[in-house]
Amino acid sequence: MVISIVNQKGGCGKTTSTMCLAYSLHQAGKKVLVIDLDAQANLTEAVGLDLEEVSLGMNVAKSMLEEQSFKIYPMEWSDVVPSSIDLSMVPNKFMGRIDGFYLLRNLIDEVRDNYDYILIDCPPSLEFLVSNALNASDGVIIPLQSKPLGIYGLNAIESYIASIQKSANKNLKILGLITTMTDNTVISREVSEELKNNYEVLGEIPRTVSVVEMTATNDPKGFFDGKSKAAEAYNQIAKKVMAYG
Repeated sequence: MVISIVNQKGGCGKTTSTMCLAYSLHQAGKKVLVIDLDAQANLTEAVGLDLEEVSLGMNVAKSMLEEQSFKIYPMEWSDVVPSSIDLSMVPNKFMGRIDGFYLLRNLIDEVRDNYDYILIDCPPSLEFLVSNALNASDGVIIPLQSKPLGIYGLNAIESYIASIQKSANKNLKILGLITTMTDNTVISREVSEELKNNYEVLGEIPRTVSVVEMTATNDPKGFFDGKSKAAEAYNQIAKKVMAYG
């Protein structure tokens, strides 16, 4: 199953959610590949790869630009297709080509059967690269902060996904939302309640020290071994994802 982690806003927990979901699925015995589709390469750095080395070698940008197979880096808890700043060149080269919107799908199809789950950490936008990810995906997960500004962009995301479903990938499904940075403030509780009443919410990730420490140290193993509420929430999200197939 190929899943895109999507939101046009930055700072909503896309990369953290991708890492944690991958780790939870790995712990459940699943074979997982993560693809860093963000030119900022936060996920690539988070898994411990050297950004300079990756940028000089094969990465997702060069695979797309040269239409060559992925170079996959095996890590302890998942395999990784890293990113580089060269991703910014991909839309300029292929925007005018219809087949350009299927670059990622063609590359993923080469390795799809080797994995139970392929997770795509998407850039904070709703443009060409995200279209590529959605065209290649079976499902979408939308992380967003538990605050009013987090809700405002949902209509745009839903409309964008609907356009992909209509034009290119009719089988694409929104699996659900992940609300991040939740706390006991009135605003956070009201936002969480509104989302639960109107959307499929896969889980709520509380604002905890353990999440901050994990993003600072890039150590999902330590995060999950600590058995924090946030780690348990991601484990429950993984169970829901596995129930989809």
